[in-house]
Amino acid sequence: MEPSIKRKLKHLSRYVQILQRCYNKDCIAYTSYGAKGITMCDEWLESPDAFIKWCEENGYEENLVLDKDILCDKLGITPKIHSPLTCQFITRAENQEYAAENTTRQAVACYDNNGDLIKVYKSISLAGTTSEATNISRAVRGKRLKAKGMYWRYVNNLDEVPKKIEITPIKSKAAPIEELDKFGNVISKFKSVVDASVKTGLNKSSIASVVNGDRNSVYGRFFRRSKE
Repeated sequence: MEPSIKRKLKHLSRYVQILQRCYNKDCIAYTSYGAKGITMCDEWLESPDAFIKWCEENGYEENLVLDKDILCDKLGITPKIHSPLTCQFITRAENQEYAAENTTRQAVACYDNNGDLIKVYKSISLAGTTSEATNISRAVRGKRLKAKGMYWRYVNNLDEVPKKIEITPIKSKAAPIEELDKFGNVISKFKSVVDASVKTGLNKSSIASVVNGDRNSVYGRFFRRSKE
């Protein structure tokens, strides 16, 4: 039976989110997807209808999320790919549990404001409390700039940990900033954090925290420093 328009739109929304994460370098989530080589298979890239058909025939329900990690890991596929072979619908709890187990086991290193190595931890869970570990996880995945006042990076080889990393200087609050939609597209431009605060009615300190990577958003609104 042909899915309703509402169901089709939900599938298309998920489809576009995957494309943005994998191929749009300006998307907030690109660092965790496209930058790591994660892609979508040619079959789905060439036909959104093929993606919709697969979703309808493979257990789609509104309360489930589309996961690629479990099957990619099980099949040993790297970089990971969104495809009929590697995707499945699972509960949000299952998705979060698997992500937490696999993220916290990888070694991480922390660096000071000059980019000099401070310490290496064998897992994120050993690097701080539960709440701190959450922020560290976001930092290594590019979701925030710092955690616990330090910069963090994944460590793939404990014998070859970089002693120093490049740190991008933090610009002043007078620098121009941009507001993004959830797909990472620029929707507004402001002369500064103060200008954004005046025009949006949001707290300037909260906006600055998002711009500096200390938090993800302000009431669901995303900001970053202007790339121009």
